[in-house]
Parts: sequence; structure tokens; C-alpha cells
Amino acid sequence: MNENKRQFAVKVHRLGGNTVLAVCDLDCFGKILPGPNGAKVKIQAPFFGADLMEEDDLLEYAKLANCFNFVGERSVQFALEKGIGNPRSVVKLGDTSYLMVMKL
Repeated sequence: MNENKRQFAVKVHRLGGNTVLAVCDLDCFGKILPGPNGAKVKIQAPFFGADLMEEDDLLEYAKLANCFNFVGERSVQFALEKGIGNPRSVVKLGDTSYLMVMKL
């Protein structure tokens, strides 16, 4: 892998006619983040994958997906740079950025 390109932990889910792309920063994988109303959000398998992917490959998968979950500053920044989602939709889980997008 090219060290100059961002890398992400990625999992692709295919559910019926939908493709869900779950993406997180490498340093977020395996963490438990605070969610709303005292809930805990686990950034781990099986939903978030441990497969490493560079941004060019991730962009190709993103073109096929219709639902996205991005966790972490770099992942969310990638999504916004590529026109996936709106900055107003970014929320914080503790200190960590989170973005969920569904294409209708």
C-alpha cells in the first residue's frame, strides 16, 4: 500500500438490493464510543471490517453503495471531500466524528 494515501478499515455489506459501506479510521476500529442516551457504539466486526483499503479503492466501492457509515475524522473528511453526505449531517460520538448517509 502507498504510505502517502489514507487507509481505512472497511466492510461491504450486501443486503437485498442495497450495498452498505461501513468505513472507519484505523485508530477507531475496536473502540467503544459513547452514543445518544447512554448507548454504546461498538466500532468492531462484524459491522465494521478489518479489511484495509486505500482511498482510491474505497472510492470505487463508494460509487456502488447506497448506504454509508463513516467513523473517524479521516473517514468523514474523505466522505465530504468526495461529495458523500453533508457537513451538517456529521455528529459526534464523544470526540469522534460520525456520518451516516442513505441515497434514496
